[in-house]
Amino acid sequence: MQKTKLPQFKDCTGCMACFDECKHKAISIKTNKKGFYEVSVDSHKCKECGLCEAVCPIINVPQTKNYMPTAYIGWSLSDENLLNSASGGIFIELASAFLKTFNNSVVYGAIWNKDNELVLHKYTENLGDLMQFQNSKYLQSNMQGVYNSIKEHLRNSYNVLFSGTPCQVAALTNFIPNKLKKNLYTIEIICHGVPSFSLLENSKTFYNATKLESFRTKKDGWLNSQKCTYISVNKKITPHKGYDIFYNMYASEYFLRPACTHCIFASIPRKADITIGDYWGDKEKRNEKGTSLFYLNNIHAKDIIRIANIYKQKTDFYESLLSQSRISCNLYAHLEHFPRIFWIKEFIKGKKGNLLYKIYFRIWNEFIKRAQKNKNEKIKKAIKEYEKNRNHYNS
Repeated sequence: MQKTKLPQFKDCTGCMACFDECKHKAISIKTNKKGFYEVSVDSHKCKECGLCEAVCPIINVPQTKNYMPTAYIGWSLSDENLLNSASGGIFIELASAFLKTFNNSVVYGAIWNKDNELVLHKYTENLGDLMQFQNSKYLQSNMQGVYNSIKEHLRNSYNVLFSGTPCQVAALTNFIPNKLKKNLYTIEIICHGVPSFSLLENSKTFYNATKLESFRTKKDGWLNSQKCTYISVNKKITPHKGYDIFYNMYASEYFLRPACTHCIFASIPRKADITIGDYWGDKEKRNEKGTSLFYLNNIHAKDIIRIANIYKQKTDFYESLLSQSRISCNLYAHLEHFPRIFWIKEFIKGKKGNLLYKIYFRIWNEFIKRAQKNKNEKIKKAIKEYEKNRNHYNS
């Protein structure tokens, strides 16, 4: 029987910090039947030391001194970086500025390994290697060994820039000792949850594809970039926006990791120094080649934003939340108890014409639409709750 008090799978984010922290090799990571990373503890090896619980961001939610974020919209001033990025190319410019600013510096980011079709976290010290971190990867990254690698770089007096999901940033905040955090800089993506790996496998089957080349492409422009590119035996397949089966499943919110449906990190204050995502707000403010919404959450990374090769413009914080509600709240948390009586293959069957499945997912879509209509009220409530807690904390 498991001795630790790690979260059950339904609450576990899959950040893998517990794996890196365990000194007794009692923890292993596997992919379960639903297509998600799951933690397993060997009770015979576990010594009940509590180290894994200490770094778990669910058991110990890290406290930060971050304030109400300053919101910006912007984009890279490099045409090449802008084209090769999923949105406005802000990340690669911040990473480039980081490597240029500090002599001993490394950047950690997620890469899409096309050979084994996994998202992995890697690091580089070279400007020319930053391109591997560009573009979105809509699967959960494997973080085994990454936390210890970052800690080792910090111990060796490196400056480290880490980019990942909010739960990964929270886990890293717990994992790194306070005395080493001075040289740690963090960027979080605006995360909409991580889907099952089965989405990719079933999407490839749907298109009779052997590989996935990319999760987004700007060949038809940024506004139409939300579609995957698949590789079949002798050709590439890029469905039109709105018809890609992978995106249809991902955007439905139905196939997300259970913990993502009640994510505690979809809130303010943020846990990272900088938060980045797409900007879907005012058309007059957007660059049609790609526009990012990003937040400066404290002064730690202010100089990196200041010297980066980007166009930036402050924007109204509340208005920005309407573009990216996951900054302050989870619109769909109430749907976590919606019965998951069908899964991925059934969803695809429904798309092919099965009436029962079509009716079921049509009902689901109606719930999603209602949640969108209540967005303003939920955002106002989230901000009010944050201000209440902040005032209480500061009193």
